[in-house]
Amino acid sequence: MRFLKSVAAFALIALLLFSLGVIAYADDNNPEELTRLNYITSYSSLITHGTFSSTMKAEAKGNTQVTKIKIKMELQKENSGTYSTVASWEETFYSNNAEKTVSKATSPFATYRLKTTITAYAGSNTETIYLYAY
Repeated sequence: MRFLKSVAAFALIALLLFSLGVIAYADDNNPEELTRLNYITSYSSLITHGTFSSTMKAEAKGNTQVTKIKIKMELQKENSGTYSTVASWEETFYSNNAEKTVSKATSPFATYRLKTTITAYAGSNTETIYLYAY
């Protein structure tokens, strides 16, 4: 009986932690790469895995020269070591601030990642970065 209570408690804790989600931030571990960005001043991309859905969020800010930011988000599902896009969203923001959040039903038995492409426009110049969140 004590064993069953322990297993039930463990299962409940695991379910609660899984439903709260695992938040993964995609960042660039190469500081030199960050110093080469001319127009994008900050960015983030995250995916929160719930029990039956995932929530994706991407943000970007540009300097004062930026007049438009495009965010493309691709929910990708892993299959045999490769990822394929199962849903995508794209939006253009006509300012130097952009934020997009979307939710999508997902299987708790699959592995997903979020690929985010952020493009900043400053006159005839553009700058693009790619982020992956797991």
